[in-house]
Amino acid sequence: MQKIIQRTKYAEREVSRRKARMFAQRENDQIWEANMRKRDQRQYIKSNVLQERKARREDWEIGPRLAPRRDTGEQAAKYATVDQSLLSPIAVTSKVRAQTKAWIAEGDRVVLLEGKDKGKIARVAVCDDDSQTVKVTSMNQVGGIRPSCKLPKD
Repeated sequence: MQKIIQRTKYAEREVSRRKARMFAQRENDQIWEANMRKRDQRQYIKSNVLQERKARREDWEIGPRLAPRRDTGEQAAKYATVDQSLLSPIAVTSKVRAQTKAWIAEGDRVVLLEGKDKGKIARVAVCDDDSQTVKVTSMNQVGGIRPSCKLPKD
């Protein structure tokens, strides 16, 4: 009788372990998929930026008279822009959010660790808990030339 009780307890423990492993594997898969979506998003944006740079370079080499008009037709609204939906960060899963508590609040001074402004100190303007991102003031800003058709009319 004792052996039967021991075997049932062992079987119950094994079932609970398997359930815990399956649950952990499912969460890890969700984290992995979110990371892959982030990576794909970054690669897509990078390829778009490289294509735009290549187009600008070709236009410059050809000259103003022979360069195609890229700011008209179907692409007029998207000329020299990146889709804003691609720039919005992907939401982080609740498990990852719970593991990595953000100790940064709005108004804090932070040092940038990556990018062209690496090593500079800035103030945090906005903290987004869902995507675990922060926006800082006066950093990572890109200057560019707007085509005359996109300038505001006075």
